[in-house]
Amino acid sequence: MKSQMDIDPIDAFLNGKTKVLLATCFQNERPLQGLAGRVDWKFGGEISNYLRKGVISGQEGECTYIPLRKNGQLYNLILLGCGLATIPGSRTDRMNVDVKGLKNNLKSLKLSPIAISRSDCDTNLIEILSKELKGSDLWIVQ
Repeated sequence: MKSQMDIDPIDAFLNGKTKVLLATCFQNERPLQGLAGRVDWKFGGEISNYLRKGVISGQEGECTYIPLRKNGQLYNLILLGCGLATIPGSRTDRMNVDVKGLKNNLKSLKLSPIAISRSDCDTNLIEILSKELKGSDLWIVQ
């Protein structure tokens, strides 16, 4: 695990410094907030299209791999469903994610480094991911 506090997660993602970006999504956040909202904006609403079609919902335990394309490049996003937010837009709720599903997705992708934004998660989730993804090239960025 690396702590890369000075790196913007979106810049690292778009510039190929990280191969997989993890973002959180709550069921009752529409429009999307946090890192998922920023990625959605950069990719022309592609995540919002999946939400409208009912493919993803942000339900607790949901772990969805989303391949994104931009300018002929493939970008790998994993969206972690966190259920209902007490205060939509806030990242202070305790987040429960499907770590087993996440590990399976990451294992099948065989890509690293993996980035997650400290500002997109609660402290508990950062600790869980650091422990469960030990040995992976996990970047915890701003």
